[in-house]
Amino acid sequence: MEMGTGACEELKIIRFDELSSTNITAKEMAANGAKHGTVVIAKSQTAGKGTKSRTFFSPPGGIYMSIILRHAELPFSPPSLCTALAAVCVCEALEKHSDIMPEIKWINDILVNGKKVCGILAENDGVHKTVVLGIGINYNAAENDFPEELRGVAGSLYPNETPPVSRDEMAEDIAAYILSLPTAGDIIEKYKSRMYMLGTRVIVGEPYNITCTAVDVDEHGRLVVMMDDGSLRALV
Repeated sequence: MEMGTGACEELKIIRFDELSSTNITAKEMAANGAKHGTVVIAKSQTAGKGTKSRTFFSPPGGIYMSIILRHAELPFSPPSLCTALAAVCVCEALEKHSDIMPEIKWINDILVNGKKVCGILAENDGVHKTVVLGIGINYNAAENDFPEELRGVAGSLYPNETPPVSRDEMAEDIAAYILSLPTAGDIIEKYKSRMYMLGTRVIVGEPYNITCTAVDVDEHGRLVVMMDDGSLRALV
């Protein structure tokens, strides 16, 4: 484990060679008083997780990071907007260093060329008034690093070439963007501009299990959909 400072003064980075999950470690640190802006980065994860406790496959050459955000430091509400914030900041960091044009799939996936390259997991702790924001990016994993069942849906940003910046530099840029903490209006505007789903028919799984048309994202980060009868619903 090593410590360092990142691109902005309040950024405190703690690096590990391997963790079971950066979110698990960051939540433990948050419960023990770690400050707002603490960043946990691991070179590898053995038990990464996604939404609904799904396994998050963490191939070699990925960026695995979690950021501790204290409710009192957030300039927006509700804290659930942290997921949209992370998606926007990952996209902006990628765009800064390359001509990659990432797209957002509501609510927590980032796609490039139709394949998922990044997943986001925001875990809100009401007791400690904290959001732990986990980000996993397939940065320069090779296609053969993925299980065969994932190769059609998961991709890597730089599978066959040297990335323009190191994993550490990219992670620091993402964290610095997140800690700039834009307003809710700015987050939603930038989020919607990168969503490929708006205006299209979508199938929404559990707990809704509906087919509908995605039409908007509201100020709370909820997906607004139009049902076949013309009525609107806001999905959490």
